[in-house]
Amino acid sequence: GWLNSFLNQGGNLYMEGMRTWHEDEPTILHPRFNLETVIPGNYFEIDRIEGIEGQITSDISVDYSGSMPFNNHYLQATDSSFAILESGLDTACTVASSISNYKTIGSSLLFGSMMNADSVPMKSSYAMSILSFFGIEIQYVDTPENDVHEEPNMIEVYPWFD
Repeated sequence: GWLNSFLNQGGNLYMEGMRTWHEDEPTILHPRFNLETVIPGNYFEIDRIEGIEGQITSDISVDYSGSMPFNNHYLQATDSSFAILESGLDTACTVASSISNYKTIGSSLLFGSMMNADSVPMKSSYAMSILSFFGIEIQYVDTPENDVHEEPNMIEVYPWFD
């Protein structure tokens, strides 16, 4: 398929979802992520996600609240891959792999299900970690939000033309 060709040409790929690593029929892409699915024999709840010390995600610590927080498998790194996120059970839920000409990240988590009071900064940090791992440099500009003024009818508009 075209994603396999994309990796062959030096592309990077992030793939997430519980079903893709366990229930769905594997595609020719799955082995390229260098991870295995481990089935412990019972269901467990993923309610907290932690980054792994020394990895690109070491500053991540976030609650997880997906529509299906219960899982019956976890991921295990193989070959040259390594875990970058784990659940509170010390089981990998996201694995990164760096091969000579491409990089992959496979996750059983859903990015949108990471949530708590600090979820926006945590999601941003996680997204930046992924981009950094893939060697994608971005520059973002902070723009100030609308400030609350003591005089509510006072509005500033720029640029001002006479």
